[in-house]
Amino acid sequence: MVQAVARRAVRDARLADDVAQAVFLVMARTGGRLPRPDRLAGWLFGVTRRLAARAVARRPAMVHRLLTDHPAPTGPAPGWDELLAVLDEELAGLPEDERAALVLCYPRRPWG
Repeated sequence: MVQAVARRAVRDARLADDVAQAVFLVMARTGGRLPRPDRLAGWLFGVTRRLAARAVARRPAMVHRLLTDHPAPTGPAPGWDELLAVLDEELAGLPEDERAALVLCYPRRPWG
């Protein structure tokens, strides 16, 4: 789930790998202090979105324009990227307890 959210947010496989690694470093440093360990999935989702946003903001403007003009190839199901982008936005706006419950049922695609 972390990898899929990162890829959709940054639209660059290498940068998404960096974001995913950073998420797990944050979890290693602070995850033991989570007040509700049963909400780990929602917490991971939120951390991934925040770190991905920072990564995109730090990326040079030209690279960002190129990736926006030429989106990353999608999997075999057209329309999923748009649907999952909306789902990401809606999940990000939910309270943590509600987001955690939904992230456990989060749709997964084998290709990203």
